[in-house]
Amino acid sequence: MFRWLQSMEDRDLAFVVIDPCRVDPEYPIDLVRKHLGFLELAEDEEIVVLALCTIPARPDKPTVNLLAPIGVGLNSKFGAQVLLHETKYEARTEFLPARAA
Repeated sequence: MFRWLQSMEDRDLAFVVIDPCRVDPEYPIDLVRKHLGFLELAEDEEIVVLALCTIPARPDKPTVNLLAPIGVGLNSKFGAQVLLHETKYEARTEFLPARAA
């Protein structure tokens, strides 16, 4: 469920991320693509959308930032964090990851 978004320039810099569709299956991927317009990605370029997670000292209460996802073009490798201000999403949404059976 969780992944690392690792800096290529600073090996000590990494973020815990998650696919926002795992939290909300109706997450607006098309809206993220629209907000990435300034990157001038090819119209048919597939994108990956990631949401930053915060894992506190009590790891049973993680939060995810659904308000400001990161979108990355899979071919160009261009990406940016965007703000979905016109949505209901918040910067800190609690969620509980599914436990392995």
